[in-house]
Amino acid sequence: MLFDDSAVVALQDVLAPFDPILRSASELGGSVAMVSLVVVTFWLCDRKTAIGIALVLLLSSLLNYGLKQVLAMPRPPEALHKVSESGYAMPSGHAQASGTFYTATSRQSGYKWAYLPAGAVVFLVSLSRVYIGVHYLGDVVVGAAIGISVGLAGTYAWSRLPDMDERSFRRGTLLLTPVLTAVLFVCYAFAWQLVVIVSVMLGLCVGYLLQLGPSPAPARTLGQISGRVLVGCLFLVPLMTAILILPNLSVVFAIALGFISTGPFPWLIIRTEARGPREGRE
Repeated sequence: MLFDDSAVVALQDVLAPFDPILRSASELGGSVAMVSLVVVTFWLCDRKTAIGIALVLLLSSLLNYGLKQVLAMPRPPEALHKVSESGYAMPSGHAQASGTFYTATSRQSGYKWAYLPAGAVVFLVSLSRVYIGVHYLGDVVVGAAIGISVGLAGTYAWSRLPDMDERSFRRGTLLLTPVLTAVLFVCYAFAWQLVVIVSVMLGLCVGYLLQLGPSPAPARTLGQISGRVLVGCLFLVPLMTAILILPNLSVVFAIALGFISTGPFPWLIIRTEARGPREGRE
C-alpha cells in the first residue's frame, strides 16, 4: 500500500473536490515557501534562533538530496502526475522540508500548542504530494518522519550551544561563508535544486558580515511583526519572482535576497521603529 499506484489513484478520486486547496498546500513545502519563511525568521526572531532554523533546514535539504541519490526510488507513473516533476521520489523533499521547518519553528517558539498547526501543515503538504501523483504514501511518510526528527534534533543541539557575543558570531559567520561558497559551486554543478537555498544562506552570511549597524531586537508586538513583514515584502516579492522567471540568474537574486535581509534591512528596521514612537509623542 505504501508504494502502490492504487493508493495514489484512490486518494485522487476521493480528494478531487479539494483539488485547488491541495495544489496550493503542496507549495507550503516547496523551495519558494521555505526560502521565504527562512528569510522572515531573520526579520522577526533573535539572531541565534534564526540562524539555528536556517542551518537545520539547510542540513535537512542536503540530507534529502543525498538520500534520494542513494535510494534512487522512482516516482509514480507520469500518467498519475497532476504537475510536472522529475528526479527520485524517496524521501519526499516537500514533506521533509516542511517537517523540518515547521517543527523547528514550533520548538524554537517555546509554545507547545504551536506543534498542532505545524503538524497540520506537514500532514497537508504530505497528503497533497500524494494527491498530485508525484509521490507514493511511503515517500511522504519517510520524508515527514526524517524532517520532524531533524527539526527536533537540530534545534535541540543548537539550543545547547552556549550564547555567543557579537565577535564570536562574526568569527563563526566568517568561517561559514567560504564553506557555503564551496557547497554552492558543488550544487551548481550537481544539485541544481539546492542552489537557491544555499545561495540565500550565503547572502545572509555576507549581509551579516557587512551589516550597517546592530541587529534589531526580536519583534514582540503585532505592529512590529506586521510592519517588518510589510517592509520586507517590498524586496522579497520582486526577488522571489525574479528567481522563478529567470532561473539562470537565480543565484544572483537569491544571494541578493539573503544579503538585504541581514545587511541593510536591520538598519532600516531600527530607524523605522525608533522614529515611530517619537513621532507618536510629538
